[in-house]
Formats: sequence, structure tokens, C-alpha cells
Amino acid sequence: MKRLIALICILMVAACAAPQRSEPVPEPAKPPAPAEPQADKPAPPEPPDRVRQQPERIPAEPEPVTVEPEPVDPEPVSEPIERRAPQPTTTTPDPAATPEQVPGGNAALAGRISILRNGREQPFADTHLNQTVIAWLPDGPTRVEPLEEQQIVTRRSRFFPQTLVVTSGTSIRFPNLDSIQHNVFSLSPGHRFDVGLYGSAEGANHVFNGTGTVDLFCNVHANMAAFVLVLETPHFVQPDPEGQFRLDNLPEGSGQLLVWNYRAEQPLSRRPMTLQSGLRDLNLDLDVTRPAVPQHTNKHGENYAQRRRGN
Repeated sequence: MKRLIALICILMVAACAAPQRSEPVPEPAKPPAPAEPQADKPAPPEPPDRVRQQPERIPAEPEPVTVEPEPVDPEPVSEPIERRAPQPTTTTPDPAATPEQVPGGNAALAGRISILRNGREQPFADTHLNQTVIAWLPDGPTRVEPLEEQQIVTRRSRFFPQTLVVTSGTSIRFPNLDSIQHNVFSLSPGHRFDVGLYGSAEGANHVFNGTGTVDLFCNVHANMAAFVLVLETPHFVQPDPEGQFRLDNLPEGSGQLLVWNYRAEQPLSRRPMTLQSGLRDLNLDLDVTRPAVPQHTNKHGENYAQRRRGN
């Protein structure tokens, strides 16, 4: 009996112990429930992404703010406008550059020259006016530069131009446009030269140094003559067909007015005078008495007729 009772007790204890173990088993099954909060944890990263997207839109808002400094740019634009204002002051020294040519340079000469013959004005004086030169020679030092190469052309057995004004050191070329030969030369003191005999060609050149009048002739044709006036001043002009002339940017002070025409009784006249700032009007008369072609010899110092008879 005791054994039976003990067996029953054991079974009852075993039966009681079996349900106790089954209850803790479902409790560990609850851990899958915490797995669900793990699914909630990835969810929080999503909001940070949205938060980051929001700051990306926020910088888009300061862009219009950058537009506000752009109107600030025109403010410096107004500053350069103020800097341009002093520029005219730099242009004012430009007229001061005139003293490089002459000191002062504020004087001027203008007027009209009349061509006379035996005291009477010539009705057709344009030819003589083309052969007239008016110049101003200051007493003070003056900077004089040679001109670019000039030309005196022989055409139809004549010189063109018949009168040419240059400064010292200028080169003159003598092209021959005729089919016949010419030989340009000069026997003027201090300006003797001979370019030689040649037919149609670009011709030779000669540099005119010093000052004074240079008479040009052809050793073949006695009726050909031209004249070169070499000056030591850059202030010279030839009158227009009406006899009007004007010289600007002249230095103030004393000097000489030069009037030249190879057909005048005195080809070169000098008139001392003093110039002041401003314009000075002049009326000049020039009496023409000499022939168009002065008497001269050939380059050998012989008469042309004697030379022909000798040939």
C-alpha cells in the first residue's frame, strides 16, 4: 500500500512539474515580440533622412539672399564713375604737350598775301601763290625733324611741284615719267648734287641738309627749273588759291616772319616781330618781277647753246 501511495505521489508531483515547465516555455516565446521593436528601430533612420532633405531645401532659400548683395555691386560702379572724373584732368595736360614743339605754343598768325607786279595786284595769281612760302622762325631753340621722303616728278619736260618746302635732313626723290631722258642737278652753294642721266624710272634721291634755297635744273633741257626751300623751323605754310594762310601753335616771343617766292625781287624776306598769346592778323604784299626760269648754266658751268654746238 505504501508503495502505491508513493507512486501516486510521484505521478502527482510529475504532473505538477510538467505544467510548470510548459508555462516558462511560452514566456521565452515572447522574445519575438521584442523583435518587433527592432523593426521600429530602422524606422527612426527614415526621419533623419527627411530631416536632411529639409536642410537641403533650406540652402535653396539663402540663394535669393545672395541676390541682395548683387545690388550692392552697382555701388562700386558709382565709384569708378568718380574715378573717371579725374580723367579729364589728365586730358588737360595734353595741350601742355604743345610746349614739346615750342614753349607756350599759344600764338597764331593768319592773313592774306597779295601778289603784285610793278605795284599792281595780279588777277591770276594762283600760280605765284603756289610758289610762295610763309614761315615763322622763333629766336629760341626749336626742335626740327626731317620730313618723310618727298618727290619732285619730271613730266612733259617740267618739274612737279615747281616749289617744295622741306626741313633739313629730308630726302627728295626725282622720278622720271617721260619717255625721254632727264638729268636733275644743282649748283647752289652748299647744295651741289647731280642725280645723273636716266630715262623713265623711279629715279635717284638726294638728302637736303643745311638750310637755304636750292635751284634745280635739267642738264638736258634749259627751260626746266624747280626750287627747294630748306628751313630750320617746322612752322611753315603755303597760301591757298585765295591767298589766305594761317599758322597755329606758334611760340610766344620774338622771332622772324619769313616770306619766300623765287620770282620776288628779294626771294626771301625777313621781318622781325614779337608774338603774344592769341591770333595776329597780317596783310602781306609780294611784288613779282623775276622771270619764271632764271638764267643758268648746265652742270658743267657751260652755256646750253655752246654745249650743243660743241656736240
